[in-house]
Amino acid sequence: MNLVCFGRFSFVVLAGSLFGVTDEMTWRLLIAEAGRAQEQQQFDSAEAAYTSAMHEAEKITESTAYQGITANDLALLYQRHGDFVLAEKYYLIALSFFRRSNERYMDRRTVGNLASLYLELGEASKTENLLRPFIPDDAHPSAIDADDAILLSDLASIRVRQKRLGDAERLFHAVIDFLGDRHDAESEEIRGNVMSDLAEVYYLSGRLSEAVAHGRLAVNIFETLPYEYAGNVVRGLVNLAMFTMRSGESYESAELFRRAIATSEAALGPEHPLLGEVLARYAVFLRGMKRNTEARKIERRAQKIQTKSRRENFLGHTVEVGALASEIKPQAPVTNQAKK
Repeated sequence: MNLVCFGRFSFVVLAGSLFGVTDEMTWRLLIAEAGRAQEQQQFDSAEAAYTSAMHEAEKITESTAYQGITANDLALLYQRHGDFVLAEKYYLIALSFFRRSNERYMDRRTVGNLASLYLELGEASKTENLLRPFIPDDAHPSAIDADDAILLSDLASIRVRQKRLGDAERLFHAVIDFLGDRHDAESEEIRGNVMSDLAEVYYLSGRLSEAVAHGRLAVNIFETLPYEYAGNVVRGLVNLAMFTMRSGESYESAELFRRAIATSEAALGPEHPLLGEVLARYAVFLRGMKRNTEARKIERRAQKIQTKSRRENFLGHTVEVGALASEIKPQAPVTNQAKK
């Protein structure tokens, strides 16, 4: 199984109709500050800005959607940083806020993001249960907006894991039809994810040349996106490396793995769970090339990262979203300083 590519999306560009009055200015400035900090890879600064934004959002009495948007974006930050427990917690908090607001339609974006988290953790059944209320009929799929496209893409990824390849291909093509001539960053990320996951469908269907072609297209798309999409680049490179390895292009595969490792280390850090996955796959490649000494060294490093990730990111039994709305009172995020 290759690395599933998925989208994780913020609300900031979508929520303009909610904002604009002076009471919200401090909140908006803090959200913008957090976004800039993320672009500069300043995790602690971004976390602090979102924490302050959550406190400001509590003062806005018109709608709990402001708290929902903040919690969603904070969850995105944690997911990109590899802290999956906190990511799940804040996605669920965001959903509880949206479902108490007049903007309940906004919960679809967070559902798509939470689905991407569960897919990343291999929780296919949990993902499908989450998506089912939003896609009652996947026999005739269509998307009317970006949120629909994200949800359909997530469901298609589940179908890949279930080996329902025809259903997956049909869903992915419904997303491509929706994207059409859209070329903004969000649409391009969705397009790149779909191309990468379609490549796996073609690979599993025995259509190797199509798999390689779509894998290359996905990497090309990802490399045009801003730096915050580095995780997509890493996944795209690894998937393409796996496809080229199967087609006998071992020299290119080795270079793709090295690029994926370097990008992951630089953008995500030396202990990120995604780096552990990349290293594990690289070790398999090295063993296939009879480079066993190198493989053992890479395996030890991968196991160290993956053991730490499993210990810190065990989600256990997920709380039902409905229960959160009445029982959970969001708290300020646990900062790295507090964790220490």
